[in-house]
Amino acid sequence: MSHYLAGTTEPKAFALAAIAEACSVSMESLMGSAAPAGLPNLAERFAFVRRYDVRASAGNGALTTADELEGGDFVAFRADWLHRIGVSPRQAEVLIAIGDSMEPTIRDGDLLLIDRSFDRPKDNGIYVLVLGGMVLVKRVQTRRDGSVVLLSDNQRYENEVVPADELPDLKVEGRVRWFGRTI
Repeated sequence: MSHYLAGTTEPKAFALAAIAEACSVSMESLMGSAAPAGLPNLAERFAFVRRYDVRASAGNGALTTADELEGGDFVAFRADWLHRIGVSPRQAEVLIAIGDSMEPTIRDGDLLLIDRSFDRPKDNGIYVLVLGGMVLVKRVQTRRDGSVVLLSDNQRYENEVVPADELPDLKVEGRVRWFGRTI
């Protein structure tokens, strides 16, 4: 705690939860101006991004339901870092990748930071998509004829072309801006 107060160490999300419980305050109060006396205002330094229990498939696709969007917990990110990479905390979400189609870039179990301000592909980036009721994570390539190609980084998987007339069935949930994994 003395390191947090001195500003030499910044608390991780699990530490903030423990501090909030010990002080009988909400995590939101720790992040805002209602922080207990002596505890620094963390709202300007950290953004708490909701982690949903939705699995974005880096494989053949994973079904999702609206119920999976309920609840979840939070992952703390440095607010200045989010700003530097161009992600608004209000538009950010964290999901979990499953499958191996995006290996070696994204592996099974990786956390994905999603920028929800993207509602259509703007470049050859990696996006979270919903197609045919399945949540997918794929690299997206747009074509001049209006179609898009869903690319897997793992060469064992074939590319999938979504014709221009089927694009209304393809929903872009956001662009993957960061991933993290346990080693």
